[in-house]
Amino acid sequence: ANELAIAHSGRIEKFTENMNKKAKELGMNDTVFSSPSGYDPDGLSKTTAGDLFILARYAYKNKELLDITSTDLFYFPSVSGEGERMFSSRNHLISRYTFSNFTYSAAKGLMSNIGKDGGSFIAVAEKNDRNLAAIVLNSPDNSSMTVYRDVINLFEEGFNRFKMVKI
Repeated sequence: ANELAIAHSGRIEKFTENMNKKAKELGMNDTVFSSPSGYDPDGLSKTTAGDLFILARYAYKNKELLDITSTDLFYFPSVSGEGERMFSSRNHLISRYTFSNFTYSAAKGLMSNIGKDGGSFIAVAEKNDRNLAAIVLNSPDNSSMTVYRDVINLFEEGFNRFKMVKI
C-alpha cells in the first residue's frame, strides 16, 4: 500500500492527506487515516463501523477495485525479470491458498486486518441477487482468526433470516 501511495502521490504523507480528504467528501466524518496501509503503531487512526460502511458501499461500486480485492491468486514479474512470483491473498474468505476452512464462496473481498488488537474486517458478499456488507472491528482472539467466522456468521444471518420487502 505504501509503494502504491508513493507511485500515486509522490509521498506517503500526501496520499494519506488525500485519503482523509476523500473520507470527508464521502461523509466519513468520524474517520482519520494515519497511513495508506492501515499500519498505525501510534494509534492515530480512528473510525466507526458506520464510516466503514460508507467506504464499503463506495468501494463496492468500483468494479475494478472489487475485482482486485476479490482476487485470490496473482503473479508479478520477478525483480530480476526472469519468471514470475506468485502471491495469494491473505483474506481467508476469498483465498483457496490460505489453507483454512474460512473460504466463503459468496465473499467479494475488500479489506482485512488481523493485528495485535484483534481482527477487523470490511467485506461484501453476493448471494441470490442480494448484496450484504459486514463490518467487524476488534474481533477477539485473532490467533484463531475468529473474525472470519464472525463475518461468515453475519453474512449467513443476513442471507437466511432477512428478505427484501418494499414498504
